[in-house]
Amino acid sequence: MEVYAGMLEAMDHEIGRLIAHLDRAGELANTIFFITSDNGPEPSAPGAQTGFPTWMRLHGYARSIETLGEKGSHNWIGPEWATAVATPGHLFKFYATGGGTRVPLIVSGVGVAAGLRSEANAYVTDITPTILAMTNAGAADRTSVSIDGRSLLPILREGARSVYGPDDDIGIEVSGNAALIRGDLKLLRIGPPYGDGAWRLFDVANDPGETHDLSTERPGDFAALKAGYAAYAARNGVLEMPDGYAAERQVSANTIARQIAQYGWILALMALATLAALTFAVSAAARAWRRGRR
Repeated sequence: MEVYAGMLEAMDHEIGRLIAHLDRAGELANTIFFITSDNGPEPSAPGAQTGFPTWMRLHGYARSIETLGEKGSHNWIGPEWATAVATPGHLFKFYATGGGTRVPLIVSGVGVAAGLRSEANAYVTDITPTILAMTNAGAADRTSVSIDGRSLLPILREGARSVYGPDDDIGIEVSGNAALIRGDLKLLRIGPPYGDGAWRLFDVANDPGETHDLSTERPGDFAALKAGYAAYAARNGVLEMPDGYAAERQVSANTIARQIAQYGWILALMALATLAALTFAVSAAARAWRRGRR
């Protein structure tokens, strides 16, 4: 976590250098900044995965506490610290839970109200429409492109509470982990290893930690949001995962396959060398046995 804090400090320093450069170039007043994260904290802890220590050695990486954060080190915080970082959200990256999707968004520049803090929902798909609106890029520039998002200017300039209404649907999906948000309600599905793949319903306004399943208490809303997710999935070509699918297991299998493809020639040479050594050893043993017989 100290390494992560150092990374944030370094990033802050470099953003400061960029701002100073734009100021000297006379472009600061013509620049809009968007700073956010694409997901919640990363839970991976690859050190225990089969073959990963070998991969680290092959690529010149080490994991020593004394050199973490320096060149050649490989750092991860694992699911335990990722859970702490995501607090009070549930889970972390790769899941459609609050901990996996709710991150800060900082917007700064000409036309953005200074010191404004908003709790409104915004999505990464809203950034492009916001930039188009800020730069006065008219509808003619968008006729051939379907954009699934809305301009955040009503929030950034006028302090609006939201650009989404209570009946608007926002869908999220990654490798079978999925959600549909409609107003204060959230339909959520968590796959293994942290969930069972069943749909559940939450009121995130009163239960931001997604702890109390309302699917049996509000069956009408539950069915309506499931229909909304089905429409979202059909509109965006979202494919259902096969039975027994586990994203982490599939990622591991894909990674091992890529490593075998990349280093297959090394494995082949090692196999040939091993075969040659065995052949030599068997031949030497046979010669020694024949001498002994004579």
